[in-house]
Amino acid sequence: MQLIEFGTIMNLVKGKKPKNQATEHKDGFMPYVDIKAFETGNVENYTDGEKCLPCSEGDILIVCDGSRSGLVGKALNGYVGSTLAKISADGLIQNYLFYFLQGKYALLNTKKKGTGTPHLNPELLKKQKIYVPSLEEQHRIVSRIEELFSELDKGVETLQTIKQQLAVYRQ
Repeated sequence: MQLIEFGTIMNLVKGKKPKNQATEHKDGFMPYVDIKAFETGNVENYTDGEKCLPCSEGDILIVCDGSRSGLVGKALNGYVGSTLAKISADGLIQNYLFYFLQGKYALLNTKKKGTGTPHLNPELLKKQKIYVPSLEEQHRIVSRIEELFSELDKGVETLQTIKQQLAVYRQ
């Protein structure tokens, strides 16, 4: 397992504003993936893709402009929004990269550059250190993270059920 600077393996490509855009789906148009689309799956805009960066379902996207710079999410099939970038890394599986970037959100969001509209500082991201285990080990790490998240979700459900039961008992 190697500890390296993320910038040595990072590929970051910024999305672009589409030339042609519509608020309803039309023939030949695909989703224009903005922050709302990757967070909720709700698509509000579509484009024919002219002068746009395509993305596939599951690609990792990161917010580059605005107050939520550094937020990561997963793409839908479509085209990357202008405030987002598609990010990948040589030798990393997507979910391993996704969890690495999620862990950097607070740092990236508080150390933005620019005075008007804050922007993601790519130099800060490039200088982050990352362990690059074997692909097999990356899959094991991701599985364990997802198991732990599942346990947390179950715990939250249990607490909500207990809260409802307590309300009934109090009545």
